[in-house]
Amino acid sequence: MNIIEDNKQKIELYKNKPIHSSYIAGLLDGDGTIFIRKINDGFQSGISLCQSRTNILQILRFNYGGIITKPTNIFTQNIFNEYGYYDINNKRNSYTLIIRSNEYEFLLEYIKDSIILKKNQISYLKEFSELVNKPNKLEEKEKLYLLCSQQNSTKTQDSYDYSKLNIEYIQGLFDAEGHIFVSFKKKDNIIRFTKSVYMKITQKSHTGILYEIQKFLGFGKVDGYNFYVDNFDDCKKFVILIKDGLIIKYNQIIAFEEYLKTYINKNEKYTDIIHQERERLYKIINMEKHQIEVYESIEYDPKQGLNLKINEKNEQIKIEKEIKLYTHTKVIQSEKKMGLLNPNYGKEMSEDHKSKISITNMEVKRGEKYSDEKIKEIFNLKGGIMLQKDVAEKYDCNREIIRRIWNEEMVSSDHPNYGKCKDNKPKKDTITSSQKTSETKKTLDNDVYIEIVLWKKKKLNNEKLDGKLISSPKLSEYLSKKYEQKVTVDIIKNIWCGKTKLHDFNFKDNNEISYDEYLEIISSK
Repeated sequence: MNIIEDNKQKIELYKNKPIHSSYIAGLLDGDGTIFIRKINDGFQSGISLCQSRTNILQILRFNYGGIITKPTNIFTQNIFNEYGYYDINNKRNSYTLIIRSNEYEFLLEYIKDSIILKKNQISYLKEFSELVNKPNKLEEKEKLYLLCSQQNSTKTQDSYDYSKLNIEYIQGLFDAEGHIFVSFKKKDNIIRFTKSVYMKITQKSHTGILYEIQKFLGFGKVDGYNFYVDNFDDCKKFVILIKDGLIIKYNQIIAFEEYLKTYINKNEKYTDIIHQERERLYKIINMEKHQIEVYESIEYDPKQGLNLKINEKNEQIKIEKEIKLYTHTKVIQSEKKMGLLNPNYGKEMSEDHKSKISITNMEVKRGEKYSDEKIKEIFNLKGGIMLQKDVAEKYDCNREIIRRIWNEEMVSSDHPNYGKCKDNKPKKDTITSSQKTSETKKTLDNDVYIEIVLWKKKKLNNEKLDGKLISSPKLSEYLSKKYEQKVTVDIIKNIWCGKTKLHDFNFKDNNEISYDEYLEIISSK
């Protein structure tokens, strides 16, 4: 199969089979560049990857966008050595995939937790991406540009998180920096393939990763800048582990695997049949390593790949805006059209209409984060040894969600109450109009307000925050970072003095503080 046909086959294979995030991380840690550059009218940022085989570049472009650039001078003439094999000195064309700021957000999000050697650069780029289209951020952009440039220059970090190392990462790093070697010698004009074979991964800037790979695999050796696997048995083990995840060197490793099966013992004879088979397989390995590719762009359905991701994201944004608008409109309408002013006042809503509203409300509350399986998991923890706050921490959500699930206000789609109108709200005579108004004005979740009250309790007990006395500015900074939204000093002060009122129903499901204790705390100076 020629290179163009092989590229088409690889791209077709990975259209509906996502590449593992750790593979891409290993590939970029080996051959990629994460950059923030200065240009005449500002800054330029992106991710680039250089390769002489474009199959991986075209697969990544299909899924994550970007452009593939060609070298100025295109080489087309292959050179063959004296044995008739592709010469090691063939001038192969180097092609570069560049994904810039208008597209790289999907790739950044996908690999940010898998990257090891270029973790700092990825962090700087992610932070920079949030500032790209914002005005008056020159100072912040300049700082990130300097940090990223310095990191690319030094090429070393203070520490590396090798816990992210897995077989998919090694596959990506091998596709970038790996090498397969088969030896032969010529004597009396006769070529004989020797038993000398090895596989290696080269990494000059970060030799520490080589020792971690050796430790992870449990075999091989590190010598200088290389991790080696240099005997038939270890090569067989290594091939089995990495072959299915390779893209660039897949054809090479499949041929190499077959080559390893031709191993002969000392007392066995090197026959013509063995020679012919070894030479056939060597030619595949040699061709894959040294044959020149002349790049041809492969067209694909614009409704797939990156465009599909963009459309899905835009659709999600549209839905979120509609939900927000619907919720806002609903509050305004409920305030303006109460009682006799409401055209539906006194009318009985049909059960079908009630069911549709109930399902819509449940779906909005659940969102994408709470699948049927997760809701069932959380519900099964009710009545166990874990408190609401512990369950909320385990599932990374606020306790109001846990309360809803445990009270069967948020249920799975196969639950008997799904689609049925269930009134779990406080009765009208338990909440006044002024209480309802104050609740609608709150900008934070109920748990955050209660936590602020608990911080005042700690303050009264002379407890500390980060080793310092608790103050509203210090607490504002801490909570804003914790909840990733602004918790202002004024909000804290107003809660502490009771200006922002909490009510008895706010403390209904809280195991840490009662409503009476809250009243006592806010009255304390």
